[in-house]
Amino acid sequence: MKAFKWFFEKKYRVLYAGKENVLVCRRWKRMPESPQEFTDRNAVICGNCGNFIMPRDVICLMPVEKEVDELRPGVIVRKEQGRRMLVGCFHGECALKGLVVRGRLLENREIHFFE
Repeated sequence: MKAFKWFFEKKYRVLYAGKENVLVCRRWKRMPESPQEFTDRNAVICGNCGNFIMPRDVICLMPVEKEVDELRPGVIVRKEQGRRMLVGCFHGECALKGLVVRGRLLENREIHFFE
């Protein structure tokens, strides 16, 4: 089945906040919106490294160090526990820099926090 994986999946190039990403979905699945519309509505950019964060990705929250962080396009700032926090990815240094609060990004940029 792995040999035919390319046959069942289709790749779409999308652009968000000046960064290019590739979305992969099943070839015959009918999407209610285009891949670009889905990205524009749901994508987030990591406040630390600038990686794409899409729905179902694990995220962490990290403190805002400077006001410049907030101005970057696609970066989301949340107020948690009385502090302003950047939404960041869960890769490498970002996970170490992030606080204990971790969760998963949902559609419409909602966050489901782990207990």
